[in-house]
Amino acid sequence: MATSRHADKIVWSNRLVTGSANLDAEHREIVEWLGLVARSIEGEDESHGLFHASRYLRRFWDDHTEHERSMMLDRGYDPQATAAHLASHQELVVLLDSIQTAHGLGERPAATLHQIYVWLIDHIERHDAPFIAFIRSMNER
Repeated sequence: MATSRHADKIVWSNRLVTGSANLDAEHREIVEWLGLVARSIEGEDESHGLFHASRYLRRFWDDHTEHERSMMLDRGYDPQATAAHLASHQELVVLLDSIQTAHGLGERPAATLHQIYVWLIDHIERHDAPFIAFIRSMNER
């Protein structure tokens, strides 16, 4: 098996914790699937595992996006912040789809996996953290 360069770096960390048990569980699963995709790319059986893992990850992301959208609408989160948050989710869709495209072309999208992980950290800090702070402020009223 090839030495794992990116898979070892795609791990759950405290930097990804939002403080919402539900969102943290979903984010943790996203990170676990990103790690699986990375190991599929860097392992001996990259084609079989990569296709299924990246496809599942894309579907899970769609479900996660709908969950967050629903939470924002249900709690009356600022419409502009909601729109920006959901637009940010679309950025990840493009990156996830590029994994499938690269796979179809016989390429190894490891750099994209690193981009996705960095994107996820940035997204949590810029979009999820303010939303969680909004929820907490509503709960304190």
